[in-house]
Amino acid sequence: MTQFDKQYNSIIKDIMNDGISDEECNVRTKWDSDGTPAYTLSIISKQMRFDNSEVPILTTKKVAWKTAIKELLWIWQLKSNDVTELNKMGVHIWDQWKQEDGTIGQAYGFQLGKKNRNLNGDKVDQVDYLLHQLKSNPSSRRHITMLWNPDELDSMALTPCVYETQWYVKQGKLHLEVRARSNDMALGNPFNVFQYNVLQRMIAQVTGYELGEY
Repeated sequence: MTQFDKQYNSIIKDIMNDGISDEECNVRTKWDSDGTPAYTLSIISKQMRFDNSEVPILTTKKVAWKTAIKELLWIWQLKSNDVTELNKMGVHIWDQWKQEDGTIGQAYGFQLGKKNRNLNGDKVDQVDYLLHQLKSNPSSRRHITMLWNPDELDSMALTPCVYETQWYVKQGKLHLEVRARSNDMALGNPFNVFQYNVLQRMIAQVTGYELGEY
């Protein structure tokens, strides 16, 4: 079993044993099949840590890793909110939230692509600013990207689950911390843990740092 398998299984056991049901609440989520409420069992504030001696991907269940990478590239490389761009890659996981204009609104890649940071007199987006700062000011504690924009939450087809990354450079190694407001353990968590580790490896390669903790 991998490090991820062990941590994942531990959290699943905690949810099964101590999870709190929301059956008494008026929940947003509904089953596609019949429209009835999709209730959950949940626990609060669990953290996973990886030393990056191995790629964090589950071996106890199938993970659509190619799809995870394509979604990552759609958000972080293309900085897109256009679902048709994702469809061109053969990925349809966002079709459910596609709006009439073919986008998911001002969510995910839209936020990363906004040129709202000042850099040497020019406006750049969050990703370009992050790459520049990691190389030019590695000791900073402000290496953060943020998808949670309160001014535009109402213009998003779905508010971001994974909403923040924070990056640290210590002794020539690039460390990454990822935060999520909500994480579906059956599907979303294995997807997100793997794809953001891929992102860490990509950013480390581009900036010239060794791989740190995750």
